[in-house]
Amino acid sequence: MDPNTRVYLQRKGRPEGPYSLSVLLQMVEDGDVSYEDWCVSEGQTRPRRVREVLDWDDLSDTYPEIGEEDEDEDEWDEGEEESDGEEPGEEDDLEEGEPEVSPPRRYRHRERILYRGRPSLLSYPKSLILTLACIVAGVGFREQSEWYLIGGLGAGLLVFSGLLTARSLRLYLVSAKRVELVTGFLAHDSREVLISDIKAINVKQPGLKGLFGVGTVEFDSPGGDGVEVSFTDVGAAHQVKKLVRQLQDGPVGG
Repeated sequence: MDPNTRVYLQRKGRPEGPYSLSVLLQMVEDGDVSYEDWCVSEGQTRPRRVREVLDWDDLSDTYPEIGEEDEDEDEWDEGEEESDGEEPGEEDDLEEGEPEVSPPRRYRHRERILYRGRPSLLSYPKSLILTLACIVAGVGFREQSEWYLIGGLGAGLLVFSGLLTARSLRLYLVSAKRVELVTGFLAHDSREVLISDIKAINVKQPGLKGLFGVGTVEFDSPGGDGVEVSFTDVGAAHQVKKLVRQLQDGPVGG
């Protein structure tokens, strides 16, 4: 399919658009358009499904096949088997209320990540101070022996590497449908709550870290017992809260 192709959506008996393929795909990701909606390419008269215009059946290179044994990513899959419905002819009228059929499971379409973050470096003040102290000591005593410089830089690098390792154990994700906390190094654990289920979002910014926008964002849901998901020591904490509130009010990035 030519990436410069523009299409008109056929909804409620009238055309909408034209939209470029990239915009059309974005609308599908945001849930504003279904893969089973009808559309017409610019300069043509024959209506086709959105999935046909986006060449869904030829996306095996972009979306690798995933077998049934892959259970770790099932939470992202909301697809069912594709129906065997026939395409309309050129003279067929577009019918409202067509049943929506998701793309095949083996071409699983993942949610777009809108925010990806980890704890701020400022949440490790002792490690930062120790790293700086090692470097300063090495540089200060370098005139006595070059080994002081090497030892100081090596010790500082070792401490800072430990800081980065500890920071990598927590990953914060926000997609159009959920917020998720992923923890662990080799074996990952995750905890999530749907955007639509979030009842309250609390931001705590204590101490000096709060002056730099670092804080903890807590997400509560009606059915949960206390805080469901917590983004601890995340930078720009209020911006994260604002993003989730925008997602609750309507699509972001559409």
